[in-house]
Amino acid sequence: TVFDGFFARYNSDGTLDTSYDGDGFRPTGIGNGLRFGDCAQQSGKVYCAGSYTTNYVLGRLNSDGTVDTNFGNTGFITVDVGAGATARSIAVASDGARIYIGGFRNPSATDLTKEELVILAYKSDGTPEAGFGDNGKVVRDLGTNLSPSSLAVAQDGSILFAGGAGLTFPEKKIAIGKLNAQGMSETSFGAEGTVTHDQSHVKDLAL
Repeated sequence: TVFDGFFARYNSDGTLDTSYDGDGFRPTGIGNGLRFGDCAQQSGKVYCAGSYTTNYVLGRLNSDGTVDTNFGNTGFITVDVGAGATARSIAVASDGARIYIGGFRNPSATDLTKEELVILAYKSDGTPEAGFGDNGKVVRDLGTNLSPSSLAVAQDGSILFAGGAGLTFPEKKIAIGKLNAQGMSETSFGAEGTVTHDQSHVKDLAL
């Protein structure tokens, strides 16, 4: 069985909107075990972040739920970020000019302490934001087995990420980090751009 990510639309009373693709559900058609991690809405568009095998996937829907084929080539962008790719969060700048997708990868199939932060940035047309990191891509080995769960964009364009660090209790910690608009660690924030606390894990972040 090959799994595929899908979208669903509900009415305001919580029932499925069966006018949406006939039954309320619409598969992406990507297959390959695609799993979505997060969605965000901006100016009537819905952005979704997912992953499968070594790839991050970023998609955009129109307000009626159809795939926005003006975004990227087909409405979906697929980028190979490396083994163990897991996209967990998406954040859109308030002006809609930048879209960020974040999560982690694990270059080692056997050592879970090797997880690395991976954040991608795109323009509103689906092209990479070259002014962020290495042509729109930031990879960080923060040395803490950081697995981010959430992203947020501040008014000044900086990016905050939050999640967990460490593998097991009592070593498991909350981890919060900050990058500037160019994708560099904001060294004025915590210790070289990262703060950790002995409080297990965090799933979401708000500014």
